[in-house]
Amino acid sequence: MSAGYYGSYDVVVAGGGPAGIVAALAAAREGKRTVLIEKAGFVGGMMMLPLAVLGFLDEHGNQVVEGIPGWVFSELQREGFGSAHYPSPRHKSYTIIDPEPTKRVLLDMLDSSGVTVLLHTTVVGTVGGEGRLEGVVVHSKSGIDIITGQTFIDATGDGDLVASGGFGFSISPELQPATLIFRLGNVDFNTFQEWLVAHPEMYADTQFKPEHFTRRHFNLSGLKPLVDEAKKDGLELPISRVVCCTSMRDDEIVVNMTRETHVNGVNRDDLTRAEISSRRQIPLLEQFFW
Repeated sequence: MSAGYYGSYDVVVAGGGPAGIVAALAAAREGKRTVLIEKAGFVGGMMMLPLAVLGFLDEHGNQVVEGIPGWVFSELQREGFGSAHYPSPRHKSYTIIDPEPTKRVLLDMLDSSGVTVLLHTTVVGTVGGEGRLEGVVVHSKSGIDIITGQTFIDATGDGDLVASGGFGFSISPELQPATLIFRLGNVDFNTFQEWLVAHPEMYADTQFKPEHFTRRHFNLSGLKPLVDEAKKDGLELPISRVVCCTSMRDDEIVVNMTRETHVNGVNRDDLTRAEISSRRQIPLLEQFFW
Protein backbone atom coordinates (compact mmCIF):
# COMPACT_ATOMS: atom_id res chain seq x y z
CA MET A 1 0.00 0.00 0.00
CA SER A 2 1.42 3.36 -0.98
CA ALA A 3 1.65 6.16 1.56
CA GLY A 4 0.15 9.59 1.14
CA TYR A 5 1.62 12.83 2.40
CA TYR A 6 -0.29 14.57 5.19
CA GLY A 7 1.89 17.62 5.74
CA SER A 8 4.92 19.16 7.41
CA TYR A 9 5.09 20.70 10.90
CA ASP A 10 7.61 22.45 13.09
CA VAL A 11 6.83 20.06 15.94
CA VAL A 12 5.39 16.54 15.68
CA VAL A 13 4.17 15.07 18.98
CA ALA A 14 3.45 11.33 19.11
CA GLY A 15 1.07 10.48 21.95
CA GLY A 16 -1.76 12.52 23.43
CA GLY A 17 -1.37 11.72 27.11
CA PRO A 18 -0.49 14.36 29.74
CA ALA A 19 3.11 14.73 28.49
CA GLY A 20 2.05 14.99 24.86
CA ILE A 21 -0.66 17.53 25.62
CA VAL A 22 1.74 19.75 27.57
CA ALA A 23 4.41 19.43 24.87
CA ALA A 24 1.96 20.37 22.11
CA LEU A 25 0.53 23.32 24.03
CA ALA A 26 4.05 24.56 24.85
CA ALA A 27 5.13 24.35 21.21
CA ALA A 28 2.01 26.13 19.99
CA ARG A 29 2.50 28.83 22.60
CA GLU A 30 5.91 29.50 21.05
CA GLY A 31 4.32 29.95 17.64
CA LYS A 32 5.36 26.57 16.27
CA ARG A 33 3.13 24.75 13.79
CA THR A 34 2.30 21.66 15.82
CA VAL A 35 0.56 18.34 15.22
CA LEU A 36 -0.45 15.90 17.98
CA ILE A 37 -0.95 12.26 16.97
CA GLU A 38 -3.08 10.05 19.23
CA LYS A 39 -4.22 6.45 18.65
CA ALA A 40 -7.37 6.74 20.81
CA GLY A 41 -10.48 8.75 20.09
CA PHE A 42 -9.63 11.26 22.80
CA VAL A 43 -6.63 12.83 24.50
CA GLY A 44 -5.60 12.49 28.14
CA GLY A 45 -4.01 9.05 28.19
CA MET A 46 -3.36 7.65 31.65
CA MET A 47 -5.04 10.67 33.24
CA MET A 48 -8.38 9.21 32.07
CA LEU A 49 -8.11 5.99 34.14
CA PRO A 50 -9.63 7.76 36.29
CA LEU A 51 -7.34 7.49 39.31
CA ALA A 52 -6.34 10.60 41.22
CA VAL A 53 -3.67 12.77 39.62
CA LEU A 54 -0.62 13.01 41.89
CA GLY A 55 2.24 15.41 42.42
CA PHE A 56 0.93 18.98 42.40
CA LEU A 57 1.94 19.61 46.04
CA ASP A 58 5.09 18.82 47.99
CA GLU A 59 5.17 17.24 51.45
CA HIS A 60 4.60 20.67 53.01
CA GLY A 61 1.48 21.40 50.99
CA ASN A 62 3.18 23.89 48.65
CA GLN A 63 2.18 23.75 44.99
CA VAL A 64 5.28 22.78 43.03
CA VAL A 65 3.70 22.09 39.63
CA GLU A 66 2.58 25.20 37.78
CA GLY A 67 3.00 26.29 34.16
CA ILE A 68 0.88 24.55 31.54
CA PRO A 69 -0.23 21.68 33.86
CA GLY A 70 -1.38 24.29 36.36
CA TRP A 71 -3.28 26.09 33.61
CA VAL A 72 -4.96 22.85 32.50
CA PHE A 73 -6.15 22.00 36.00
CA SER A 74 -7.27 25.56 36.64
CA GLU A 75 -9.55 25.20 33.61
CA LEU A 76 -10.88 21.86 34.91
CA GLN A 77 -11.54 23.32 38.35
CA ARG A 78 -13.20 26.39 36.84
CA GLU A 79 -15.63 24.21 34.89
CA GLY A 80 -16.32 21.95 37.88
CA PHE A 81 -14.58 18.86 36.52
CA GLY A 82 -11.58 18.87 38.88
CA SER A 83 -11.14 19.00 42.63
CA ALA A 84 -8.71 21.07 44.65
CA HIS A 85 -5.19 19.71 45.21
CA TYR A 86 -5.41 17.79 48.48
CA PRO A 87 -2.38 16.81 50.61
CA SER A 88 -1.81 13.07 51.04
CA PRO A 89 0.53 11.30 53.47
CA ARG A 90 1.39 8.62 50.91
CA HIS A 91 1.45 10.52 47.61
CA LYS A 92 2.13 14.08 48.83
CA SER A 93 -1.00 15.21 46.98
CA TYR A 94 -3.85 14.05 44.81
CA THR A 95 -6.40 15.72 42.55
CA ILE A 96 -9.68 14.16 41.41
CA ILE A 97 -11.04 14.74 37.90
CA ASP A 98 -14.14 13.70 35.95
CA PRO A 99 -12.66 11.92 32.90
CA GLU A 100 -15.35 12.32 30.25
CA PRO A 101 -15.84 16.11 30.37
CA THR A 102 -12.07 16.45 30.89
CA LYS A 103 -11.54 14.94 27.44
CA ARG A 104 -13.62 17.73 25.92
CA VAL A 105 -11.82 20.45 27.91
CA LEU A 106 -8.41 19.15 26.78
CA LEU A 107 -9.46 19.00 23.14
CA ASP A 108 -10.85 22.54 23.36
CA MET A 109 -7.58 23.81 24.83
CA LEU A 110 -5.55 22.18 22.06
CA ASP A 111 -7.88 23.48 19.38
CA SER A 112 -7.94 27.04 20.70
CA SER A 113 -4.12 26.99 20.89
CA GLY A 114 -3.84 26.10 17.21
CA VAL A 115 -2.63 22.50 17.61
CA THR A 116 -3.63 20.10 14.82
CA VAL A 117 -4.98 16.98 16.54
CA LEU A 118 -5.12 13.63 14.72
CA LEU A 119 -7.20 11.10 16.67
CA HIS A 120 -7.60 7.41 15.78
CA THR A 121 -4.13 7.67 14.26
CA THR A 122 -1.14 5.48 15.16
CA VAL A 123 2.56 5.99 14.48
CA VAL A 124 3.74 2.81 12.74
CA GLY A 125 7.11 3.83 11.35
CA THR A 126 9.62 6.57 10.69
CA VAL A 127 11.33 8.26 7.77
CA GLY A 128 14.99 9.21 7.83
CA GLY A 129 18.46 7.78 8.03
CA GLU A 130 21.94 8.09 9.51
CA GLY A 131 20.53 8.72 12.97
CA ARG A 132 18.29 11.55 11.81
CA LEU A 133 14.50 11.52 12.02
CA GLU A 134 12.76 13.36 9.18
CA GLY A 135 9.20 12.09 9.37
CA VAL A 136 6.75 9.60 10.82
CA VAL A 137 4.53 7.06 9.12
CA VAL A 138 0.99 6.99 10.52
CA HIS A 139 -1.91 4.60 10.01
CA SER A 140 -5.60 5.39 10.34
CA LYS A 141 -8.90 4.44 8.71
CA SER A 142 -7.91 6.89 5.99
CA GLY A 143 -4.87 4.79 5.11
CA ILE A 144 -1.13 5.30 5.52
CA ASP A 145 0.40 8.78 5.50
CA ILE A 146 3.76 10.43 6.06
CA ILE A 147 4.11 13.50 8.28
CA THR A 148 7.41 15.37 8.16
CA GLY A 149 8.77 17.79 10.72
CA GLN A 150 11.70 19.61 12.26
CA THR A 151 11.31 18.43 15.86
CA PHE A 152 9.79 15.15 17.05
CA ILE A 153 8.60 14.42 20.58
CA ASP A 154 7.98 10.84 21.72
CA ALA A 155 5.17 11.03 24.29
CA THR A 156 3.75 7.59 23.56
CA GLY A 157 4.52 6.24 27.02
CA ASP A 158 6.26 3.18 25.56
CA GLY A 159 8.91 4.85 23.41
CA ASP A 160 7.10 3.79 20.22
CA LEU A 161 8.65 6.55 18.13
CA VAL A 162 12.15 5.77 19.38
CA ALA A 163 11.69 2.04 18.82
CA SER A 164 10.23 2.37 15.32
CA GLY A 165 13.08 4.71 14.37
CA GLY A 166 15.67 2.10 15.28
CA PHE A 167 17.13 4.14 18.12
CA GLY A 168 18.45 2.50 21.27
CA PHE A 169 16.22 1.48 24.17
CA SER A 170 16.12 -1.11 26.93
CA ILE A 171 13.40 -2.99 28.82
CA SER A 172 13.95 -3.68 32.51
CA PRO A 173 13.84 -7.36 33.53
CA GLU A 174 11.76 -6.26 36.53
CA LEU A 175 8.31 -5.21 35.34
CA GLN A 176 5.74 -3.39 37.44
CA PRO A 177 2.50 -5.38 37.79
CA ALA A 178 -0.25 -4.30 35.43
CA THR A 179 -3.53 -2.98 36.81
CA LEU A 180 -6.99 -2.61 35.30
CA ILE A 181 -8.74 0.25 37.07
CA PHE A 182 -12.50 0.09 37.58
CA ARG A 183 -15.19 2.28 39.10
CA LEU A 184 -17.60 1.00 41.73
CA GLY A 185 -20.97 2.73 41.95
CA ASN A 186 -23.87 2.78 44.42
CA VAL A 187 -21.45 3.31 47.31
CA ASP A 188 -22.91 4.64 50.57
CA PHE A 189 -20.25 7.31 50.83
CA ASN A 190 -21.26 8.69 54.24
CA THR A 191 -21.27 5.25 55.87
CA PHE A 192 -17.91 4.37 54.30
CA GLN A 193 -16.41 7.66 55.43
CA GLU A 194 -17.76 7.34 58.99
CA TRP A 195 -16.44 3.78 59.22
CA LEU A 196 -12.94 4.86 58.14
CA VAL A 197 -12.86 7.64 60.73
CA ALA A 198 -14.07 5.27 63.46
CA HIS A 199 -11.60 2.45 62.70
CA PRO A 200 -8.05 3.84 62.52
CA GLU A 201 -6.73 0.42 63.58
CA MET A 202 -7.55 -0.81 60.08
CA TYR A 203 -4.87 1.43 58.57
CA ALA A 204 -2.52 1.75 61.55
CA ASP A 205 0.33 0.29 59.46
CA THR A 206 0.05 3.17 56.98
CA GLN A 207 0.63 6.93 57.13
CA PHE A 208 -3.10 7.66 56.99
CA LYS A 209 -4.97 9.10 59.97
CA PRO A 210 -8.72 9.63 60.63
CA GLU A 211 -8.53 13.31 59.68
CA HIS A 212 -7.58 12.33 56.12
CA PHE A 213 -11.08 10.90 55.65
CA THR A 214 -13.19 13.78 56.95
CA ARG A 215 -13.35 15.73 53.66
CA ARG A 216 -15.37 15.10 50.52
CA HIS A 217 -12.43 13.62 48.61
CA PHE A 218 -9.80 11.18 49.85
CA ASN A 219 -7.53 8.43 48.64
CA LEU A 220 -6.81 5.26 50.59
CA SER A 221 -4.15 2.58 50.68
CA GLY A 222 -4.58 0.18 53.58
CA LEU A 223 -7.22 -1.95 55.35
CA LYS A 224 -4.92 -4.98 55.20
CA PRO A 225 -6.74 -6.72 58.10
CA LEU A 226 -9.96 -6.76 56.07
CA VAL A 227 -8.20 -8.17 53.03
CA ASP A 228 -6.48 -10.85 55.14
CA GLU A 229 -9.82 -11.84 56.67
CA ALA A 230 -11.46 -12.10 53.25
CA LYS A 231 -8.64 -14.33 52.00
CA LYS A 232 -9.03 -16.61 55.03
CA ASP A 233 -12.70 -16.89 54.14
CA GLY A 234 -11.71 -18.19 50.71
CA LEU A 235 -11.93 -15.07 48.56
CA GLU A 236 -8.97 -15.15 46.15
CA LEU A 237 -8.05 -11.49 46.06
CA PRO A 238 -5.08 -10.43 43.89
CA ILE A 239 -3.74 -7.79 46.30
CA SER A 240 -2.90 -7.43 50.00
CA ARG A 241 -4.54 -4.07 50.69
CA VAL A 242 -7.37 -1.80 49.61
CA VAL A 243 -6.34 0.90 47.14
CA CYS A 244 -9.07 3.32 46.08
CA CYS A 245 -10.04 6.96 45.84
CA THR A 246 -13.21 8.98 45.57
CA SER A 247 -14.49 10.27 42.26
CA MET A 248 -16.35 13.42 41.26
CA ARG A 249 -19.61 11.45 41.69
CA ASP A 250 -21.10 11.25 45.18
CA ASP A 251 -21.77 7.48 45.15
CA GLU A 252 -18.70 6.21 43.33
CA ILE A 253 -15.15 5.14 44.16
CA VAL A 254 -12.27 4.26 41.84
CA VAL A 255 -10.59 0.95 42.65
CA ASN A 256 -6.96 0.04 41.92
CA MET A 257 -6.80 -3.58 43.10
CA THR A 258 -6.48 -5.90 40.11
CA ARG A 259 -2.96 -7.25 39.59
CA GLU A 260 -1.21 -9.04 36.75
CA THR A 261 2.48 -9.86 37.04
CA HIS A 262 5.06 -10.58 34.32
CA VAL A 263 3.31 -8.35 31.79
CA ASN A 264 5.44 -6.69 29.14
CA GLY A 265 3.57 -3.55 28.13
CA VAL A 266 4.87 -3.74 24.56
CA ASN A 267 3.98 -7.41 24.03
CA ARG A 268 0.61 -8.08 22.40
CA ASP A 269 0.13 -11.53 23.94
CA ASP A 270 1.02 -10.34 27.45
CA LEU A 271 -1.38 -7.43 27.17
CA THR A 272 -4.19 -9.66 25.91
CA ARG A 273 -3.68 -12.13 28.75
CA ALA A 274 -3.62 -9.32 31.30
CA GLU A 275 -6.82 -7.74 29.98
CA ILE A 276 -8.74 -11.03 30.14
CA SER A 277 -7.39 -12.09 33.53
CA SER A 278 -7.87 -8.68 35.14
CA ARG A 279 -11.51 -8.51 34.10
CA ARG A 280 -12.06 -11.89 35.76
CA GLN A 281 -10.66 -10.46 39.00
CA ILE A 282 -13.19 -7.63 39.17
CA PRO A 283 -16.20 -9.77 40.29
CA LEU A 284 -14.08 -11.11 43.19
CA LEU A 285 -13.24 -7.57 44.23
CA GLU A 286 -16.91 -6.60 43.99
CA GLN A 287 -17.71 -9.40 46.44
CA PHE A 288 -15.09 -8.05 48.81
CA PHE A 289 -16.58 -4.56 48.85
CA TRP A 290 -20.17 -5.74 49.24
